[in-house]
Amino acid sequence: MLHTAIQIYVNAFLPLCLLTLGAAIRWGGTTERIVAWSCVLASSMQKLLMALFGHSFQQLEPTVMVVDLTLLIALCWVGLRDPRWWVLTMCALQLLSASTHLEHLVDTGMSPLAYAILSGTGAYPTQFLLIAGIVGYHARTNRRVTGVR
Repeated sequence: MLHTAIQIYVNAFLPLCLLTLGAAIRWGGTTERIVAWSCVLASSMQKLLMALFGHSFQQLEPTVMVVDLTLLIALCWVGLRDPRWWVLTMCALQLLSASTHLEHLVDTGMSPLAYAILSGTGAYPTQFLLIAGIVGYHARTNRRVTGVR
């Protein structure tokens, strides 16, 4: 039962990323689109690399670490260009996920389940933050178009 729930949790993430990408393309601005594309690419690359090289979370997962660090760099770059609260919060969550790999190197006794959970903890909240960014952008641009303050 727990294994099935974890599989649903893991497998539902890429479709959620694709939905937020669609929303960003339809209702978001440049920042929202860049972040959404970054999330889709990171999630797709992680799935591909894990399928090619396998994963057990018994030891450091270099493919997961590279994807996490690359997404962190992308989000930080976007956050420096357009420091919106939701982008900076996504950076913080991604930093927590990426730092899990360092923690696993330091604490060799970390269980594989803890490593897997901690490295993916920020995934869903980042998508909800992106949705908040899309809604905020859409509301701002709608007010400008209609003249409502």
